[in-house]
Amino acid sequence: MSPSLNIDHPIGRNSAVQSYFDQFLARVPFYESLLETVEKKCRSILGENDISHFIENRVKNSQSLRKKLDERQTSFSDYYSVKNIEEDIVDLCGLRIVFHSMEDQQKLKSLLENIFDVKMEAFKDYIGDLSDASRDIATSTLIEVQVRSLVDDMYARYMHPIYKSGASSTKVLSNARCLRMSLENARTVAIAMQESAETSERKKDRQFETADDVGKCFRKLLRSQYDRDFIDSTGVTSEALKSFLESLGKNTPRSLQALMEGAGFKNRSDCQYNRVRKLYAFMEFNFVLYLMDQVLLDQNEQANTSLENQDISAKEKMEIILSTLLWMNKLLRTPDVWRMELANTKPERSLKGGLEWLKKPHQRSILTKGREATSEGQVILDELWGLFKDHEYRPIQLSFAMSRRGMVRNVVAEMLEVKGIIDDVLVMLSLLP
Repeated sequence: MSPSLNIDHPIGRNSAVQSYFDQFLARVPFYESLLETVEKKCRSILGENDISHFIENRVKNSQSLRKKLDERQTSFSDYYSVKNIEEDIVDLCGLRIVFHSMEDQQKLKSLLENIFDVKMEAFKDYIGDLSDASRDIATSTLIEVQVRSLVDDMYARYMHPIYKSGASSTKVLSNARCLRMSLENARTVAIAMQESAETSERKKDRQFETADDVGKCFRKLLRSQYDRDFIDSTGVTSEALKSFLESLGKNTPRSLQALMEGAGFKNRSDCQYNRVRKLYAFMEFNFVLYLMDQVLLDQNEQANTSLENQDISAKEKMEIILSTLLWMNKLLRTPDVWRMELANTKPERSLKGGLEWLKKPHQRSILTKGREATSEGQVILDELWGLFKDHEYRPIQLSFAMSRRGMVRNVVAEMLEVKGIIDDVLVMLSLLP
């Protein structure tokens, strides 16, 4: 049964107020249906935008409205029309949206402005939360929308009965102040944690500046996510890893982590690692070599290089071949093993002739001045290129794939080391039966 009006009650003595109250009672089912529809719409839009939240709705209690009308008339002046009352009372129906993350505050505000036509904004109530008097765009019905952080909502729920009852004892107010201070501290900590998380996310997409930065990140990922260790005593492996990431255009922590997952680190079994390790027998194998092996050889990433689809100049071929020798010398710590494998490459005459041709001082001008190779030199270089390209020894395959993928070293600056490598291989060739 609907609440009846007593003619002796202030509401009953004012025809405008009585008409307004009767109109409200008749519209309660409409308000309930409207709020249900608007709440679903808000949930859908906020969910699509990944805003963690919860929503409550309520139609004003008739007894509460009667009390409010009475208090407003007593405190101010008599209402003289229904329109006059409608302009004063804006909370007949409302939504409360509580958001969890402070970083969503501005995004939430923008989204709500697309749902509602905001008429009044940012008036404070006893808890200091933000309330909007808004019209639903579809129906032009006035709806009170309260937007609170989780911290504000906790405080509001504590203070609401105190506010309504008018309690004002020193102890109650002191407890309220302590609670508010604690919640503000919690808010400060939450904001700091969010800022820290955002900074951490930004760092994941920041380019590595040095090989040491790459090595530290790789060690951290190995230890924290895969319970593995990596030691780079000389720094060369970290240098190779940085060059590798740059050649792929993936020189960031996020990209490194994705490469590790794609190469099977996440679900890596010792069986798979040991299978690859056996291909590098008698060498100092590590997780960087494993990563590059899986990406460049197992996943055939080197096929994506532009060198596959264009003619390679004599200068580029020389740089790639010499870089291959340098990477093997720096990364594969037992040089006699790979040098012997290289020396045993068939046909030996092509290898020997190619290496002798490379070490001649005259060929340096191809690298430094862009001089074209002679027709004879081009034939020798092409044969040497084919020997490396089709080699069956896994460490040589990897070093060649690294260089071919773009990990080209400054071979002119390292020419002294290059000549030493070539001389050692030629000595081994001379010792072969």
